[in-house]
Amino acid sequence: MRKILLENVHGYSSHQLVYGCNPNLPTTLNDGLPALEGTSTSEYVTRHLTALHAARKGFIAAESSERIRRALRKQVRTLDNFVTGDKVYYKRLESNEWKGPGVVIGQDGVVVFVRHGGTYVRVHRCRLTKFKDSTNVSAEGITKKIVDSTTDNFIASKVREDDNSPQVNVEADDDSDEEIIPQRENAHPQSHSLRSNMSQVTPQIGQFMKFSSGDGERKVVKILSRAGKASGKHNNWYNVEYFEPHSAAGLKQSIDMGRVSNLEIANAPDNPENILIVESSFDKAKQEELQKWKEFAVYKEVKDVGQRCISTRWICTIKESPEGNVQKARLVARCFEDLERSGIKTDSPTCDKESLRVIFSIVAQKAWKLKSMDIKTAFLQGTQFSRNIFVRPPKEAKVEHSVWHLQKCVYGLSDASLCWYNKVKEVMLDCGAAVSSVDPAVFYWFTEELRGILASHVDDFIWAGDDKFERDVIDKIKARLCVGQEEAESFQYIGLHLQSESCYVTLDQHKYAQSLQPVPIRKERAREKELPLTSEETDKLRSKVGQLLWIANQTRPDVLFDVSSLCSTLKNAKVLDLLETNKVIRKIHSENVRLSYHGKKRFFETSCFQ
Repeated sequence: MRKILLENVHGYSSHQLVYGCNPNLPTTLNDGLPALEGTSTSEYVTRHLTALHAARKGFIAAESSERIRRALRKQVRTLDNFVTGDKVYYKRLESNEWKGPGVVIGQDGVVVFVRHGGTYVRVHRCRLTKFKDSTNVSAEGITKKIVDSTTDNFIASKVREDDNSPQVNVEADDDSDEEIIPQRENAHPQSHSLRSNMSQVTPQIGQFMKFSSGDGERKVVKILSRAGKASGKHNNWYNVEYFEPHSAAGLKQSIDMGRVSNLEIANAPDNPENILIVESSFDKAKQEELQKWKEFAVYKEVKDVGQRCISTRWICTIKESPEGNVQKARLVARCFEDLERSGIKTDSPTCDKESLRVIFSIVAQKAWKLKSMDIKTAFLQGTQFSRNIFVRPPKEAKVEHSVWHLQKCVYGLSDASLCWYNKVKEVMLDCGAAVSSVDPAVFYWFTEELRGILASHVDDFIWAGDDKFERDVIDKIKARLCVGQEEAESFQYIGLHLQSESCYVTLDQHKYAQSLQPVPIRKERAREKELPLTSEETDKLRSKVGQLLWIANQTRPDVLFDVSSLCSTLKNAKVLDLLETNKVIRKIHSENVRLSYHGKKRFFETSCFQ
């Protein structure tokens, strides 16, 4: 009988084909005789469907119950609307502690600008909460209240789970705003001393903490990791990096947080989110930019009759200068709205590295002084515009029912740099220059001998020549172009520090070299030299190798072989390659190297000895 049941035809057994159902054979679960059961096929199907729907209904009920339980555990709050002058508490990306209160000074969409003391920060609306004077609590008090309420919800939910309802393990939602872990009161006896010694502040990895040492000196550190197990006797020990005092900045060591005094959370020093906001607007800078558009005859104002226009936007920056911070405003056109951008020529020459080296050598041989000049609002001084482009004026121009027909290329358009180069070439040729056949961005003046030479890198010019060249040529260039800052002898040019004296020129990148920092790596990880890098470590390695390539190709040929070797390992990088990268960076820090071009003639005597 069992053998017959194993033979199926198109998925049906012989009994199903003949009788419509399989015989009910006695088993350990059911020993009833098949002949005594008068159950038809339709009743079997009915029981099966009923059980199926009951199971599905039970699963949906359990899933819905769990969703409701999870929603009750999660803190849900609506986003407030903020206006200028509101007092708020805010959170930073690296910390879950509330800071403040600060004052709202502006808003750009969902980003709110907050002033907290002397620090200006930008915070998303979801990381802000309004300050209520009636509560009169500090930022730490808000955090403690949140922790207490969350702990109560956690205990209440555990009581509900102990009921007859199905128990399901729930993981924390990754999208939650607070990452709060309830602490059991008697989990570890040493935790009481930790909270008492640290003023009820538990350090978190990535937080900045400030405290007083034994001599009363205030110190600011960043928590890197735990130095001991959280459940062990060294649970108060943390690995930290010092930021203050400045004499100990960068020092990394382990300290016992339970033994320090006046421990509290500090603001991150030099945080990338910290921004400088000037209370005054950029109205003056914008009006100056609009005035330059008029002075250089960049546009003609025409009546708006439905022309296809390109919109504009303002780029506002604050630049440092010897006189202090200076506001800059640049009106740019949105290039992506230009439908002709794909079919026009856009490339413009800039001086090559090899051309600059030849110029340095010539300057040293001629004993000339190397000088530089910067052209102000260069793109607005370009050649006349041949394309038919209209732009919509900004509201600061106070123009109604009119649009601007461009006569010159402006910032933002794809061919703006080419129009500027054509203008530079036109001016240089009018002043008697010849264009180098090797590098179109290099111009020279030659009569009976070389009188002067000039190279351009967009709006940055570097030049040298005799006194007659400066009087006859450079003065004409200054009359044709609006020249800004001029420097001589010792200055920065396209990332290089140049120094020129009577018979030599030197270049170095000491400032840039000191800004390179090794990739941090743990001691345990450093021992695993043959293991492949993680994706995060690979990104850091590529970034550092790119920085090293720049300085090696410019001023540090002594490390060029090492950097080239690192480039060949990027595809299958190991921990050993990361260590080698840090070794090259330390070598750059330890040796001050500069390239020198000498112009003095040297005479040698050759002697023969028998």
